Amino acid sequence: MKNKTTSSTTVVFCLVLLALSIGNVQAARLGLRMGVSSADQSYNYSIPNMKLDRLHRIGLAAGLFAEFPLGNLLSVRAGADYVEKGSSLLASIYTMYPPVPAGTKKFEDHIDYLTFSLLAKISPLENSSISPYIVLGPRLDVLLSSSSDLTPMVVDDLKSSEIGGTAGLGVTIPVETSVSILFEALYSPDFSSAFKGEFLTVRNSTFQFMTGLQF
Repeated sequence: MKNKTTSSTTVVFCLVLLALSIGNVQAARLGLRMGVSSADQSYNYSIPNMKLDRLHRIGLAAGLFAEFPLGNLLSVRAGADYVEKGSSLLASIYTMYPPVPAGTKKFEDHIDYLTFSLLAKISPLENSSISPYIVLGPRLDVLLSSSSDLTPMVVDDLKSSEIGGTAGLGVTIPVETSVSILFEALYSPDFSSAFKGEFLTVRNSTFQFMTGLQF
């Protein structure tokens, strides 16, 4: 396993400060959430007819966020999440001699990120008992650790940070005066490449399905 740190901490602090500077901090609502991530990696080769089809890797996603109201329908959400990304490949296994099928084996790339996002949240039915919403905005991923039994030469040389975006749908349901339960479905593609070599470019994307509480 390879652990990496990044100088992008400065960018993270800028995102947090920007979120805190928008609106009234005292009016912020805090939240926590947890769920699963379905991660994928696109392997784009510059060599013609070279292709490697990969499967999604199912992992953990969990984090915290603070939400700052800008009006009745619009708010800004600053969040930090731990997200497990990567991909997997199911390969056929054969005996040495004679070469007959002996089953299958799954190989995986394990890539874990600390994700910082600054999302606009639009809630068209904010005052209803069930409040649906849309979130959309930029995201910064900071690489925490990586390991691979599939493509270690790629995974061991991943960039320390990536820029991407997040878009999704959610709904909040009040359970007490100041507490709501939330359900979210998010799609988070990367705009930058996690790996870029002479013949190969790798880019991450994830679907996240989350539930949590907002206070």
